[in-house]
Amino acid sequence: VLAGAPDVALTLLLVEVLTAVAAVLVLRSLPNRFPRVRRRRALSSGLLAIATGVVAAGATWAFTGHRERSFYGTYFVENAKAETGGSNVVNTILVDYRALDTLGETTVLGIAALGLTILLRQAIQQDLPAEAPVSAGQPRLLSNRTVFQVTYLVLAPSMLALSVYLFLRGHSAPGGGFIAALVAGIAITFGWMAHGRIGGRVPVIRSMRSQPLIGAGLITCLAVGLAAIVLGAPFLTPVHTSLGVLSLSSSMLFDLGVYLVVTGLVVAVVDRLGGLGPAVAHQLHHPTEALGARGRR
Repeated sequence: VLAGAPDVALTLLLVEVLTAVAAVLVLRSLPNRFPRVRRRRALSSGLLAIATGVVAAGATWAFTGHRERSFYGTYFVENAKAETGGSNVVNTILVDYRALDTLGETTVLGIAALGLTILLRQAIQQDLPAEAPVSAGQPRLLSNRTVFQVTYLVLAPSMLALSVYLFLRGHSAPGGGFIAALVAGIAITFGWMAHGRIGGRVPVIRSMRSQPLIGAGLITCLAVGLAAIVLGAPFLTPVHTSLGVLSLSSSMLFDLGVYLVVTGLVVAVVDRLGGLGPAVAHQLHHPTEALGARGRR
């Protein structure tokens, strides 16, 4: 569906940005040099990586743009506006037509974030002040960042405003709760990279905590579904109304729940992975050694 191409492109771009940041948070705690492996093992791993890439690229080429629009795709494009009041087909499918699937996926994200929070609870180090010295063996990711900090103070409010804008326009134009939450997530990660802690010096971001955000998001999604039952409709049936020229829908509240859960997931990832020190990272990558050390104690 060509109407949804901007949404898909925005989602892929923002996910790639946050994935790169998460990778950096892990890599910064690893040793500067990896242990040497046998050439045979390195060769087999390289061949496996190449084969996996070829298969993935081939599947993408085979299944993308090589068939006509399906009956259901045509139905959504032609009827989404009249049935949901939204002209963004991708968003209406996610929060109107298949809201139950979206609720399940959102619940999985919330569980993953809470699991990350619990598993790495003991791995958090105390936040260092911005001017803390960096030891000789520690990566200098957070040193010499004055320009970065000043830039963050300028860009963070704009990024939050863009996030709100994308959320509000999601039902009628590219955007929505998931994309808006990813933009807010970039502002959150930007604050950690600038100041070494969630939110940096922006109070709105600094006050964010993963568990309340995830809980509020899931409760909001469930409340929208239960409200439909109270009104005599099936679970998660969207309710539409008009207030003058303004069209309102309960699906926006459902999208708000998605926004809160995804934002909570990003906060959990940055907060936990950003607090990993070299010793903890070594234990995570070598669990048998850590268990052996505990047994000796």
